[in-house]
Amino acid sequence: SAVGGMSEAKSAEGGTPAVSAAATRQQLKIFKVEKMTGVPGGLLPGQLFTDGKSYLGIATADGAVSVLDLQLEGKKRMDVRAFLAGFRNPEQYKCV
Repeated sequence: SAVGGMSEAKSAEGGTPAVSAAATRQQLKIFKVEKMTGVPGGLLPGQLFTDGKSYLGIATADGAVSVLDLQLEGKKRMDVRAFLAGFRNPEQYKCV
């Protein structure tokens, strides 16, 4: 988990991401996140929220994390701005 700044999620082997999420039968690999402050209220853990341009947040039980670096199944690894430029309506998905 990301506590107090950026953290990179990696498995014990060191190379593969330890965190992934299902997004409508597609795997979303999350490589880097940071803890968010000023999170909107009323969000359920796993719920996505975004401004559609610069950030993608995932609600957690004790706040939220902002995804910085990710890879959608079948696509190349990219930063969140590039991802949001081509991915529509991320709020309709949930991380499980």
